[in-house]
This record gives sequence, structure tokens and C-alpha cells, in this order.
Amino acid sequence: MEKLFLSLKNKLKKHKKIVKKLSNIVLLIISFAILIYFCIENNNWDKMIGSVPRLNLTWILLAVFAILLSWYFDSLTIFGIINFMGNINVKKIKIYKVTILGQYFTSITPMGIGSPPAQTSELIKMNVEKNNASIIIGTKFMIYQISLIAYSLSCATLYCIFFRLKNQIILIYLLIGLGFQSFMVLFVLIFLANKKFFIKIENVFRRIPIVVKYKKILRKTKCSINLFADALKSIWRKKWLITKLFFYSFIQISLIFLVPFFIFKAFHHSNSPALEIVQTQCVVNTACAFTPLPGNTGTSEKIFLDLFSNFFLENEIIIAMILHRIITFYFNIIVGATVYFWSKKREKTSQQNQ
Repeated sequence: MEKLFLSLKNKLKKHKKIVKKLSNIVLLIISFAILIYFCIENNNWDKMIGSVPRLNLTWILLAVFAILLSWYFDSLTIFGIINFMGNINVKKIKIYKVTILGQYFTSITPMGIGSPPAQTSELIKMNVEKNNASIIIGTKFMIYQISLIAYSLSCATLYCIFFRLKNQIILIYLLIGLGFQSFMVLFVLIFLANKKFFIKIENVFRRIPIVVKYKKILRKTKCSINLFADALKSIWRKKWLITKLFFYSFIQISLIFLVPFFIFKAFHHSNSPALEIVQTQCVVNTACAFTPLPGNTGTSEKIFLDLFSNFFLENEIIIAMILHRIITFYFNIIVGATVYFWSKKREKTSQQNQ
């Protein structure tokens, strides 16, 4: 009976993995289909091909470099947490790989939910203890999210003051996006401030019959959360370290939000509204944060076209949006997929050699 149960369990696991992979592939196909739609609509592809020779390619390369540099600052955040924890010997170049894989899974999974598990798994492969790997990625996620919320709130406020956001639908999206970004961070901060809050939630869960069957999982989860909370509190007490980590995240976010400015300059515009463009991109990013498709596909393109029409000419805006999506989204997938499948191939080769 036990053997039958185990075989059924393994089959279900395999089916879950297949369904998960298929769903991710379908979502990616939808994402690419939306980009193709924008490319072929109203002869936009011909317009883009005609515009490329006239673009200043130096600014386009700067936009690509900004993305690569943002990954570097993300890796510095992870490396800073690793150094603080001590007794973990991992090279910087390997942490950069962890970042690239994180960006890849952020891009191919809905709302980026695949990124933390993938990064944690990669650190474990580098001989980092499982709990430590979870704490490192969890802490990095918290620092990035707090930085992003602070960034979003300030930029959204400034945008509404200077540009007077009149589109009510985008304003609703913006508020929902801010709420979505804030929910998890607020939950963790409440728990850090008052552990009794988590005990109350745990007591509620204990009454649910399904949860009672998985007491071990609940106990392990509680233990992991306590370890994460203690690590986060320890880091928070180190003022210089936490300032440095937040600075890295701030630079990382700024570099991503500067990409539309570099694209703007590629169209040979003489003015330089860098701050206004960063604010606008931050609003776009926040307003579509809750979109269930990978890379906020669909919502991101639509809001970009609506808000960036303040900067780009009518014949430029669609091309600017396509370039922006290629650099900030599809570039992540291309580089990330290359690194991911190359590392998978190496793993298989090393296993065969053993």
C-alpha cells in the first residue's frame, strides 16, 4: 500500500512539474504574441526598421549597459548579505549568475514568483546551507521591495503633482499596484515588530483540518520564518551595512527606470527630462505590478503608451515602447535562458562524468 501511495505521489509531482512548465510556456507565448501584435499593428514593424538607422545607437547601448549594471548592483546586495552572515565562501562572479537567473525567472513567471526559489536553489548548489540561502534571498527581497515602495511612493506623488494624472483607470491601477507591492512587506514588518501576531495566525491555521495533517511543514515554516526574522533584525542593527544595501537597491532601480530616458535621447531629442522620465517609468512599473502575466505583459505596454506620449512624438512612441520592452524584458529572457540552459548542460555533463 505504501509503495502504491509513493508511486502515486511521484506521478503527481511529475504531472505538477509538466503542468507548471506548460503554463509558463503558454504565458510566454502570450507575452511574445502581444509584442508581435504591437510590431505588426499599423505597419509598426516597417516604421521601426526605417527608424533604426536614424537612431543614435550609443544611447541604445547605454540602455542595455544600464540593465547589465543594474544586475551588478543586485548581485552586490546579495554579496553584502553573504559577507555579513560569514562562513560562506562564494565568488562574486557566481553571485552575478544568481542575479541573472533571478531576472530570468522574474521575467518568465507571473508576478516574478519564480525568482526567489530559483535564486535560493542556485545558492544551495554553491554549497550554501538551505536555511542560509533562504535567509539571504529573503533579506534581499525585503530590501529591494522596501526600496521599491519608497521609490514608488515618492515618484507617484511627484508625478501626480507635476503632471496631474487625469486618467482615472491608471490612477486606480497605481493605487492597486502600491497596495500589492506593500502587502508582503507590511506583513513581514508587523511580524518583526510583534511575533504574537504570527502566533495568532498560526493558531487560526491549526484549526483547519487540512493544515493539521501537515504539522511538520507548519513547524518547519515557523522555524524558517524565525531564523529569517532574527537575521533581518541583526542586519537592521548594522546601520552602515543596511544603508549600503539600500543604496545598492536604489541604484539598481534607478538604472532600470533610466532606460526610457536613454531611448528618448536615441531619437535625437535635445532636451534632457531625465527626472521626469524616471518618475513616469516608476508610475508605469507600479501601476502594472499586479498584472498576472510574465513581465506585466499587456498592461505595461498600454500604460507606457498612455503616459510616455508626454515625451515622445506620435511617430516615435510605439517604437520607443517596443525598444523598451526588448531591452528591459526580452533581453532578460534571452541572457537568462542562455545562462540557465548552459548551466543545466554543465550539470548533466558533470553527472555523466561521475
